[in-house]
Amino acid sequence: MVKPLPRFLLAFAALLLAIGALMHASAFKEILSFLANSNLRPFAANGLKVLWLGDSATNLILAGVFRLIAARLFATTGGVIVLLSFDTRDDRGFNLRVHR
Repeated sequence: MVKPLPRFLLAFAALLLAIGALMHASAFKEILSFLANSNLRPFAANGLKVLWLGDSATNLILAGVFRLIAARLFATTGGVIVLLSFDTRDDRGFNLRVHR
């Protein structure tokens, strides 16, 4: 029998990731209007668009994976969950360090 706390925490993390992904994707319209009025080069503007939508898609995919893991907790180990949780967090830290 699997304890309910790990299952609840994974389901809650999936819910937060899904809500965050949808909120992030819904702000894409504002990014498009910002880029239309900015003086960024087309390469940088297109890169921002790709990274913006990629971040939303990654969070939505991770939400689905965490939901599946919460439904069948016995099918994975703690190490896999830790590795999955590193995915979106490390690229944000990398972007902050590189672009300062």
